[in-house]
Amino acid sequence: KVKRLVQRGGIAHVTYNDRSRQIPCLFDSGNLVREPISGKPVMILPQAEADALGISQEMLNEGNLRGSRLIPMKTLTGDRLLWGIMPRETTLKADGIHIKSTNMYMVFSEGTDLAIVPTSVIQQSV
Repeated sequence: KVKRLVQRGGIAHVTYNDRSRQIPCLFDSGNLVREPISGKPVMILPQAEADALGISQEMLNEGNLRGSRLIPMKTLTGDRLLWGIMPRETTLKADGIHIKSTNMYMVFSEGTDLAIVPTSVIQQSV
């Protein structure tokens, strides 16, 4: 089941405060990013989704949002730190499988048009 989901992708329904977004997602076994204090997985969302979810990118980038955490990222272009935040709720949907309230942080990146979700979240739930 996990292999099938990874190939087809799905939808990530993300709720932060009173706003919700449905974002096409890619399940990526290479996304091994973890929030360093809790060890929770991290999903990467397109930069534009921060505004759509009512998140001030300026406040997040300064670490001024309650509950925000600095998350180290290793990418093909090098290492960097991004501020992440925990959504109120996340539901992943793909091939008739619904994974509700996944417990993961989100960061925002200009380098993607899709939500990039670690497959570890699916493997724990399927």
